[in-house]
Amino acid sequence: MREIRFTHRRLAVWCLGIILFAAAASIAIRATSAPDSRGTPPATGPRSATEPRSATTTAPSTPRPAPRPVRTLRPGNWVMSLAFSPDGKVLASATNYGTVQLWNVANGHLLAALDKLALADAAPNKIAFSPNGKKLAVCCVPGFQLVDVARGKILHSRTSPTTYVAFAPNGRQLVLGGQYGMQFADAEGRFRLFRNTYVGELAYSPDGSVLASWGGVRGGGIQIWNPATQSVRSALQARGPDDPPDEVESMAFSPDGTTIATGGSTTDNDAGSLVLWKVATGATTRLGTAIAHDPVHGIAYGPDGHVLASVDDIGRLRLWDTTTKQQLVGLPAAGALQSVAVSPQGGLLATGSSGGTITLWDVSGFIPVGKGLAGSPRPPSIAPGPSLSASGPGSAVGAQTDCGSTQAGANKGVFSVVITSGHVSCADARRVLRDYAKARGLRGSAGLAVVDGWSCGHNSAAELAQTGVYMDCQRGTDEFDTQRS
Repeated sequence: MREIRFTHRRLAVWCLGIILFAAAASIAIRATSAPDSRGTPPATGPRSATEPRSATTTAPSTPRPAPRPVRTLRPGNWVMSLAFSPDGKVLASATNYGTVQLWNVANGHLLAALDKLALADAAPNKIAFSPNGKKLAVCCVPGFQLVDVARGKILHSRTSPTTYVAFAPNGRQLVLGGQYGMQFADAEGRFRLFRNTYVGELAYSPDGSVLASWGGVRGGGIQIWNPATQSVRSALQARGPDDPPDEVESMAFSPDGTTIATGGSTTDNDAGSLVLWKVATGATTRLGTAIAHDPVHGIAYGPDGHVLASVDDIGRLRLWDTTTKQQLVGLPAAGALQSVAVSPQGGLLATGSSGGTITLWDVSGFIPVGKGLAGSPRPPSIAPGPSLSASGPGSAVGAQTDCGSTQAGANKGVFSVVITSGHVSCADARRVLRDYAKARGLRGSAGLAVVDGWSCGHNSAAELAQTGVYMDCQRGTDEFDTQRS
């Protein structure tokens, strides 16, 4: 056997080889354990069900769809108050001209028009459905009336001046407020004096255990009543006793009964006021600097209480997050908005303007349908506008008919005449539009006019941009309009 002899040169080569082999192995190990160029970690076996997922793999949140107008109704005068029926199928509106209208929410048809309700010079300020939807309470400056919704018949009438009204959730109690105090009525319509000093806005808690009234607190505030004993439990006061009080135009309980929202203005400088009051502690939060100079005329909670809607003097519809107290969305001005109501089933909101129009809004991106209302029926679907590009003149589009194009007003462009409901011929629709244009010259913010029994009007430029509808005429259940081609 040959003897291996280690010379200095041979020993040096052997050591160098060992060092190079170790370095190569180290590089290979680091390469297999490091992320690739895309930042992907090495596979280390299946992920445990309880192992948290890396923040880099979290899917981005989907933007919520913005509120969009889906229908315009035309009661014809300043819309003072709006109320959805408990099932969301009927919308009631009250105008300053003394009329109350009942509308089919699904198709926009006028179901009934209660003209002046047998009260001379009546000007309804507030309306409210009974919890079963069978009765409608109408508060007017000269008096109050309780109406059978199905028959349009007046059940009870009272000539004492009232301004505000609220139904108890169980339907057995009704309370009125105004300059001569608070009045209480039972289910049979028997009234008696509840309080003999000025009472402003009124609201019951969802369970009916609390009645809140605005007024009677120095410096402005809310009195909390026990409606069973008709006694004051407490008073909530937001400002100092020597400060000018707020002028409250709208008040609502949150669905969970813990918070009261009020909307109005401050009497010292007419600035907008939107306040959340904690019932238990009296703590208050004023929402938003965006409304600092815009008096708030109406407010309404979504059914889950997470969103509060407000409308103000410059025509802004605003949605507020009641948790963060931040504004979620503010829609462009389209004339002064006076009233707002949210469907009890969510997804739909109505606003009323001083120009005599009601707009129905799809707000399902912010107030989901059925959220927080287990077992409640879904709101009626709003019939979509027609797709006119695939239809010729005189052809039906669903339940609607395209009567061809027309020039609608100076510099307004070309529009399609569309019969949206009822039984109207295209010839009659065009004739009424021509007579309406002659009668009004398409001037004014709403251009309201009655032509051969048809109530016609036209949208402002802002409303036209939002809805795509310019002129609209209604007669009973018959309706047609001009839509942007």
